[in-house]
Amino acid sequence: MRSGDGWCALTLSRQDDVDAVPALLESDAVGDDPWPPVQDWGGWQRLRDVTARARLLGLPVAALRETRAAPPRITMLGAAAKPRQPSGLLVADLSSMWAGPLCGQCSRGQARPS
Repeated sequence: MRSGDGWCALTLSRQDDVDAVPALLESDAVGDDPWPPVQDWGGWQRLRDVTARARLLGLPVAALRETRAAPPRITMLGAAAKPRQPSGLLVADLSSMWAGPLCGQCSRGQARPS
């Protein structure tokens, strides 16, 4: 989302996040779709003000280039297992928010959960 002087990421994936939008915007009239008023509000605010206010309300938010990416750490835990076919496997995706659900989606051509 564009702010007045930078870019940030904000998610409203939980109902509590959506419920916090009126407090974020300091407005009672948000409407059915919270994104247009949030984007309009954010476009006029300084980036640090957007992230500070969203964090104050417990909203998941981050500013672009807020932290430097760490190099990946690879730790080998035991011997590698032989490759297996995906049929018959059960995968429990317990992730939430942002990348977790996207990474857990089935790719084209693979078995889909029933």
